[in-house]
Amino acid sequence: MNIIQGRLLDAIRIFLVFLGAATFCGAAWAETVLYVPGAGHLSVASGIIWQTDIRLFNPGSEAISVALAFLPPGLDNTNARETTVSVSPSRSLVLADVVSSTFSTSGLGAVRLTSAAQFLATSETYAVNNPVPVLPGVSGFHSTSLVIPAVDASMLSPRAMVFTSNSYGQIESGPAFRLTYSNLGLVNPGTDYIEVAVALIDEDTGIAAGSKTLSLPPGGFLQTGDIFSAFGIAASPLANAIITVSATQAPLPCACPSVNCCPSAPAPILAYLTVRGFGPASTTFSLGQAY
Repeated sequence: MNIIQGRLLDAIRIFLVFLGAATFCGAAWAETVLYVPGAGHLSVASGIIWQTDIRLFNPGSEAISVALAFLPPGLDNTNARETTVSVSPSRSLVLADVVSSTFSTSGLGAVRLTSAAQFLATSETYAVNNPVPVLPGVSGFHSTSLVIPAVDASMLSPRAMVFTSNSYGQIESGPAFRLTYSNLGLVNPGTDYIEVAVALIDEDTGIAAGSKTLSLPPGGFLQTGDIFSAFGIAASPLANAIITVSATQAPLPCACPSVNCCPSAPAPILAYLTVRGFGPASTTFSLGQAY
């Protein structure tokens, strides 16, 4: 091997070392973006307050900063105001009643969590049955607790499905009444407007009982009050169904005459379902599954 070949090999080795280091650093500094699908601070007529706690965990050996943004419904949340908290190494941080305490607001929405480091998060939404203190430092009793894990934005798909039910009951020979109410929630994790096609499909027949197309702005959040009522089939005895969700970027205006000159591209979507039982029955949460 001559001198020129030796220098060439040395140069290649140095380049590969730098390339490997750059790849490692890129992976190490990859941003982590998580979403809590539904969080809120809501007061109802009975005096019950619904609120959400968020728990953050730092698995690393150094303190990290996590930026939190509340994403209310019906808004373009691209520039949502962020609040930054610090989480100590190998420690967790609880943000109690996060919508009211951390964001100084109320209502229902999603929460975006962003950090330059890896971290984990989950949430708990519950009802405070007795807002009046019963003991010093005790604000009331929690019930109907609903644990909702944070979702990694990088794991989301343009299509998702979730199982739902529309259970009915009957008192003696009286009319039937509904036992469960299913609320569909959607979050747009992207920076573009998207259109979301939602279909409610009868599990037994495979026939769509209803369909709608919804629009979500960047960082947009939406939760239906009752998916069966939204489709106009609340009185239907349909018991078990599948909700399918498919998201695409909203079409852009085109200067050229061709109809398909600006085709819509698939876009990631976060879909979930909460099912509320009749009376004191508990609420359950289901995350949409990619398909």
